[in-house]
Amino acid sequence: MEVHEYEMHVLYEDTDHTGFIYHINYLKFFERARQDFIGIQTMKEFWKRGINFAIYKINIEYNAGAEFGDKINIKTEFKLDGEYKFIAIQSAFKNDIKKQISKSTTELVCINESKKLIKIPNELQKIL
Repeated sequence: MEVHEYEMHVLYEDTDHTGFIYHINYLKFFERARQDFIGIQTMKEFWKRGINFAIYKINIEYNAGAEFGDKINIKTEFKLDGEYKFIAIQSAFKNDIKKQISKSTTELVCINESKKLIKIPNELQKIL
């Protein structure tokens, strides 16, 4: 299973009044890392064909905080879970101390333009 790494800096807009990352922003960071793994161009091609992704279930844990200016690294692994579902296992680490600050397990499915469940396309299975 390939592990993809996505690095980013915490921006001021990502933080709350305490100066730490606002909890909901981890979902955005994990989404960006998943898109980076699959590739924006690949996702656009799926979209043109009427294939979209929907989150079926998500579980997220917060273990420590990161602050404005910190560099974080998000590690992403995917695994197939049958013909219709795939799972993203993601962890965010603060680079300066290599400490896991958050982790998430996200179950995703593919849907068509009518929002009906469809099998995961072969091209996506190869990427995952």
